[in-house]
Amino acid sequence: MPQGQRKTLYIRDEDYRYSFLYGNFITLTNLSEKDFQRVIEQRLSPLYISVHATDPDVRKILLRNDHAPNILDMIDKLIAGGIRLNTQIVLMPGVNDGDILDRSIKDLSSRYPGVNSLAVVPVGLTNHRDNLPSVRSIDMSYARKALRKITQVQQ
Repeated sequence: MPQGQRKTLYIRDEDYRYSFLYGNFITLTNLSEKDFQRVIEQRLSPLYISVHATDPDVRKILLRNDHAPNILDMIDKLIAGGIRLNTQIVLMPGVNDGDILDRSIKDLSSRYPGVNSLAVVPVGLTNHRDNLPSVRSIDMSYARKALRKITQVQQ
């Protein structure tokens, strides 16, 4: 967005200011170096980060962004700057579950207290999925297994 425009035009859905002010989850894919410095200098903490997966290749697939930076590098940079994070993984059967989920949970929980929390939430699907990858919905059996696994980690 060019400079000199109306201030309200600069706030995007993926805007770190919405994350800090309202708890909106962001993926950190659009943060510039200047944005990172501003977050740290102004101590905009906590931020709410939608991780999806800590495996870089899986995360790129989930975000449909071949240039998505390594999420753990960004998380570490924010934590080193004194920023606390509340994180979320949107669980998608067959995509970021199993070993990928285990790794993501381990990677994020090892960064406590910088990572304050980790929520694992089920993917929400609508009928409006034209031109989107096929994603399996979560049934009761899958949900129970996922909850058992997550509950074990919480202990």
